[in-house]
Amino acid sequence: MFQTDSEFQYDVPDTAQTVVEHIIQPGDLITMSILSNNGYQLVDVLGTSTSMIPINYTVNPYGYATLPLLDSVYVAGLTLLGLEEKLERAYGYYFINPFIKLQVANRRVMVYNGRSAGRVIVLENDRTQLIEVITAAGGITGNKAFKVKVIRGDLKKPKVYLFDFSTIEGLKQADFLVTNQDIVYVEPSLTFIDVNSKILPIISTVTTILFIYATLNQLSNN
Repeated sequence: MFQTDSEFQYDVPDTAQTVVEHIIQPGDLITMSILSNNGYQLVDVLGTSTSMIPINYTVNPYGYATLPLLDSVYVAGLTLLGLEEKLERAYGYYFINPFIKLQVANRRVMVYNGRSAGRVIVLENDRTQLIEVITAAGGITGNKAFKVKVIRGDLKKPKVYLFDFSTIEGLKQADFLVTNQDIVYVEPSLTFIDVNSKILPIISTVTTILFIYATLNQLSNN
């Protein structure tokens, strides 16, 4: 899975990674919490409760979201901070000093840890490190982690980064920041079964050839 040949040129990770704020786009699932009085008291969107369950909404293909009391609001192209400020102004008509907290609930990274089943890890913030998603996926079990690959971008022409977490020196790169839709693959180390499965067919072929040769040689001498 996700194998590369010995001549493959990996991309070089940016040693001075900067946090790239998520830009809201169609298909994003947004979780919204509304607080009044600058966050001191929780309210629901009807203003009748002292506590609330966060509201979930999906950005439609045209970049709009249907929100309680506000109806249809164009949200695509904004950062989370930008949208929070926009909604605070809009909800200011209904609440005293509203405080809006937003989170994109469907930002995720796919992690394939060696021979175990793949897992989807939800990114809760813009600054999630590679080692965090590997840990969230169950850590590195049964592998020496010589090769950890991060596949990013268009799958027809992705960027592929290679990390070696088998040493302390290699772990210095563990703070690499992952982003939405990254694929993380922890390549499993070879086991005796792997080596055996590769060698046995060769041994079997050689043995068969030698047996045929010996048989033919014996027949020719009779």
